[in-house]
Amino acid sequence: MRKGMKVMITSLTAAQMLFGCGKEPEQKNNGLRCSASADNVTVEVTDLSLAPMNARDTKITSSVTITNAKEEAVSQVFFTVFFLDEEEAVLDEVKMFYVPDEALEAGTSVTTEIRSISQMKQEPASARLELREVKTVSEVPVEPVPQPGDYLYQIYEDAHLKTIQEQPPVAIEAVIDHMGDQRKTVFTKEDELDTALQYFLQMKLGADNAPMVTDNYNRIRLEWEDGTSTVYPFNLDALEVSANGRYHSYYVLDAEPFWTLVHSRITW
Repeated sequence: MRKGMKVMITSLTAAQMLFGCGKEPEQKNNGLRCSASADNVTVEVTDLSLAPMNARDTKITSSVTITNAKEEAVSQVFFTVFFLDEEEAVLDEVKMFYVPDEALEAGTSVTTEIRSISQMKQEPASARLELREVKTVSEVPVEPVPQPGDYLYQIYEDAHLKTIQEQPPVAIEAVIDHMGDQRKTVFTKEDELDTALQYFLQMKLGADNAPMVTDNYNRIRLEWEDGTSTVYPFNLDALEVSANGRYHSYYVLDAEPFWTLVHSRITW
């Protein structure tokens, strides 16, 4: 069993192989189970339980196990759970995908809990699982996920960043956004660029659990001599990073000197 698995809602569609299963009497809370296999990969959903949240939505919890019998590590698995009535008509479907922080190696399996929301109007009698697509690491490599303690200039695979201290950017742009009102300042070689760069180089990742704030989307843009740039998007003070289809929101440590310098140059 491995950690690091995430199951997320997606809108992708495709079909491979279907296996349907009905409600198991010994299961509690409307427990359902279903599985599907294709291309030497099996997905099994068990303890699939439903509880009403309000007049419209139903909360779904279940356990999912993915087994990789291929000779190559798997990086993504796309599947759909269909909820059926007594006549096996579809009441609703939940599309999901498996995107690990580490590849699922050949001959191994992973188990985790999944949660999602449905809008079924009645209790399902059974469930069916459709395994839609499987991607190996040679098709879709697993992206490295930044870790707490990494400096901001270390988290992107960018050749400019690897030599940032020897070949610094020609300008640093900082944008502050508040409720759609954006203000920016640009540091150039003649205008505090060295100070801004040193403050930027001190910034490093904290915990990956910063809360999201609406309508506060800041950014730092490093502009290079060849005309390209590297952008760091922020949700207020938290750095936003997307890896393997997952959204990460990191606290940023030692950021106060940089943002204090930025605010000193911006008027509202």
